[in-house]
Amino acid sequence: RTSTLSLHDALPIYQYPARFFWLAIVMLFLILMLNYIDRSALSFAITPIESEFHLNNAQFGGIAGIILAILWYVIYRDGDQNLSSDKTTVTTWRAILTNRALMANNVTYFAYGYVMFFGLMWLPGYLEQTYHINLHKIGWYVTIPWMTGTIFMVLGGLLSDYLMKKTQSIRIARSHMIWTTQLLSALAFLPLLFYFSLPLAIACVSLGIGFSLMPNAVFYSFNIDMTHDKAATSQAIMNCFFAIAYRDWE
Repeated sequence: RTSTLSLHDALPIYQYPARFFWLAIVMLFLILMLNYIDRSALSFAITPIESEFHLNNAQFGGIAGIILAILWYVIYRDGDQNLSSDKTTVTTWRAILTNRALMANNVTYFAYGYVMFFGLMWLPGYLEQTYHINLHKIGWYVTIPWMTGTIFMVLGGLLSDYLMKKTQSIRIARSHMIWTTQLLSALAFLPLLFYFSLPLAIACVSLGIGFSLMPNAVFYSFNIDMTHDKAATSQAIMNCFFAIAYRDWE
């Protein structure tokens, strides 16, 4: 049967022994670290590759995208084995693209990405031009919001899992937490429009970025909860919205 992707009956289905929990955490950390090391190496390689083959940014991105799409299609296919405990449930592309809860999650992830790139690209220049801080000091001030964001992300994951255990409700543990934190993020930036104070600016930006990043893990958990057998596909679509946010800032 086809999945209806309902918030009321979709619940986490993967149960792992507790002894594998920390092993999984360590492995995911190492994979993430290697992923960003690879990104750094690729960023240095792009310029000489474009120069050697006389490509501009758009051409290089198009060729790289086609190659990655082919590799993704060849390697990441749905196998015969389905990890879902409900073998009769099949999540279709139509369900993923038309479900209102998933699309709301995708749009909110766009906003999440927009705030993140806002902090990366706008904040240093804002501090330098508005408060006349030299480049050496800017590095220290910019660190504070991202340290706050790191703490809030951990707290967000813990709080969401706690709410899921207590309520068994995706709407409360995932959806409500996402929109609440994004609203708090927007409200945290408002004092910057009315007050001129460096300590207040750092505090407001730190809270704004912190609340925005807080549901980072919740976005991914929401996809797993809603699309058991197509979680990776659903998350890939969600990441497209994140990429659009980056293009807007470029």
